[in-house]
Amino acid sequence: MGEITIRDAGQGDVPALLRLLGQLDPPGEAPGEPAAGAALDAIGCHPGVRLVVAEVAGEVVGSVMLAVLPNLSHHSMPFAQLENLIVD
Repeated sequence: MGEITIRDAGQGDVPALLRLLGQLDPPGEAPGEPAAGAALDAIGCHPGVRLVVAEVAGEVVGSVMLAVLPNLSHHSMPFAQLENLIVD
């Protein structure tokens, strides 16, 4: 396997993200590209939330959404939540 690059997802990644998300969603339930692009923009507007992709040889092979959230417990230390972790 080649070197893995982790980076923030961008609009150009929407087709690859939909391909990956197809592994989680039942057939026909994944959003189309316009809706997915709008959702990606909305994710980017939330502080502490990132959607990242993993690339090998320029191909997106994984993604995960990371949310760092405030917390009242554990001395008010924030915590991270991972959602939609997908790796080919």
